Amino acid sequence: MRFKRIICLLVMMIFPIIFAFPVFADMGPKPQVTVRVENPPEGLYYLDLLVPYQDDYQNLTEEELAAADPELLKELASLEEEGWYPALSGGTHIPLSGSLTGEPDGEEMVHVFGYAPPDSFRIILASQEGTVVSEVVDTHVFRSTVWFDAETGEVSQRPWWLAYPFQYFTTLIPTLIIEGIVFLLFGFSLKKHWVFFLILNMSTQLLMYYILWCADKVGAPVIGFFYFIYMIPLEIFVTIVEAVAYSRCSLGKSGKRKVCCAVTANAASCFAGFFLAEPMFEWISRLF
Repeated sequence: MRFKRIICLLVMMIFPIIFAFPVFADMGPKPQVTVRVENPPEGLYYLDLLVPYQDDYQNLTEEELAAADPELLKELASLEEEGWYPALSGGTHIPLSGSLTGEPDGEEMVHVFGYAPPDSFRIILASQEGTVVSEVVDTHVFRSTVWFDAETGEVSQRPWWLAYPFQYFTTLIPTLIIEGIVFLLFGFSLKKHWVFFLILNMSTQLLMYYILWCADKVGAPVIGFFYFIYMIPLEIFVTIVEAVAYSRCSLGKSGKRKVCCAVTANAASCFAGFFLAEPMFEWISRLF
């Protein structure tokens, strides 16, 4: 009876989360590139990302383009003959959000490019003092921060190889906490089985990151709503893997209880991730 009451309690906790929030086509975390301008010029200037292609999707409205300084817009497009086109003020394959003018933050100016920023680009800054262009910038994480010196055109980023393990552990730790609570509620002993519990969750988290990384590298969309399209079958796959692992491990309980524990633990961490994904990526972007 105690086991059935635990199951009923968990189901009552999960189902309101499933149905309490509407699903929109634009939901889910989105990639982002933040450009922090050091030594910004005085007066009006425009900053854009240069990409090696031009397409028809207009990211700025006709009203925004009409109100913009035509000379500065012309400078942003000054490298088109070399094959580099302004992304925000020009055109892209898919939508790109951002601002040409940025926002002040202390002695720096901040420009945030979102929704679908390019993975590889150059930064161009046009002002009354002239035009400054950076070398090619390659981003390696979901949300990146780039420092751009407006006087020299030099760019810098924090080491990308630190971002991957940092992002991995920021998702692993909440997963361990949530699934650990479920593990205990089902009557299993973390004291006796912590090695199995830790290795299994570390392995499945690593597998999920590898699959998402592969999807991104082959050009599959992993932004916004597509993020959840990938995550749902991935979570189902991981649940099956963990259910099999639970059932074959000597945890001191029945096979039925072990499988139910694996399914419930993954469901709980999956729905918690629905709410934690956006603030997690925002936190990481502030560091990397």
